[in-house]
Amino acid sequence: MALSLSQSACTFSGSFVLAARTQSIASSRATLISCESKPKAADFRSLSADDLDKEVSTCKRSLFDLRLKRATRQEYKSNEFKLLKKKVAAILTVKREKEIADGIGKRESRKLNKATSVRGYKF
Repeated sequence: MALSLSQSACTFSGSFVLAARTQSIASSRATLISCESKPKAADFRSLSADDLDKEVSTCKRSLFDLRLKRATRQEYKSNEFKLLKKKVAAILTVKREKEIADGIGKRESRKLNKATSVRGYKF
């Protein structure tokens, strides 16, 4: 009886190991693809503040369009959500770094962001 249990356990673990290897190969390919197109903060350091604002607004618009496609069950690439969110975060980080270099404090920065919001409201 113990022999049959160990045989079935070996068979099961063997197929499990094979499946795990297949999944690890597939996941490593996926990480290679996503790492190639991953946005870096250094890519945005040469842009001006206005260009950074425009880039943020286009990325946020793209995120909205992706959400709309998901809600209406159209085809979309689900990894685009992650890439666009990281791109927005990198752009906003570079923008804040430039503000710090110019000597703009946190409170002033938030007032400026309200004044020049993406929606276009002027306070």
